Amino acid sequence: MKESGELKVAVKAAEAAGKILLGNIGKHRVVLQKDRQDFCTGSDIKSEKAIIEIIRARFPGHSIVSEEAGDLRKKSDFTWYIDPLDGTKQYQRNIPLFSVSVALAEGSDIIAGAVFDPSTKRMYCAEKGKGAFLNGKKIAVSETKELRDAFVYLDSRNVCDLACSKITAAVYRARNFGVGSLGLCYAAQGGYDAFVQPKIAKAVDLAAGAIIVREAGGKATDLWGKRFSAESKSCVAGNRILHGKILELLK
Repeated sequence: MKESGELKVAVKAAEAAGKILLGNIGKHRVVLQKDRQDFCTGSDIKSEKAIIEIIRARFPGHSIVSEEAGDLRKKSDFTWYIDPLDGTKQYQRNIPLFSVSVALAEGSDIIAGAVFDPSTKRMYCAEKGKGAFLNGKKIAVSETKELRDAFVYLDSRNVCDLACSKITAAVYRARNFGVGSLGLCYAAQGGYDAFVQPKIAKAVDLAAGAIIVREAGGKATDLWGKRFSAESKSCVAGNRILHGKILELLK
């Protein structure tokens, strides 16, 4: 695959951050308790700093929105969306299930993204109109057509019981391992048939995964079928047939 300068930066930044995370696993400490279920470790901060430095070195005029640093906007049409550590709870407990997510948007349209799993060295990446790749090899969404056969990533946090029960009753299996960016990537490579997160606080951790699903031949929208963007507050993604059936199910 031939990467643009933007995607090369996303991949480089994600890899650098992943190296920091692996080097600090088991040595980190909680530096900020946001609420009972959300916190930040020193590794989040180090990872984020490395990503921002790499982006700033190549694109100093671009805006940045990051999980920990917040909104670092400039007068630019381009904004980078960063989650330096998706899966902090697992990371803090030395469970090797976490990722780094780096995406670039033009306006609110996501145009490039990289998701790196440091523990397995899997790099997922995509840019608009050029396909989706896992470690340089092209990937595609599944061809599953029926909900009863679908293996679905379902993030049930902050979701009403009715929505969850509708999905779990209709599909083969619904699972959630707490790393949305990787859940989307697994849907992009056909491992999961669909991804459903009916409510998200911010799109930072899903932005890169959303374009990877789209470039793998799938769809990524909000609950109302509007194209997933940096402003979205929900996410439904997967192959095109099941995507429509899930949206219909949740109406």
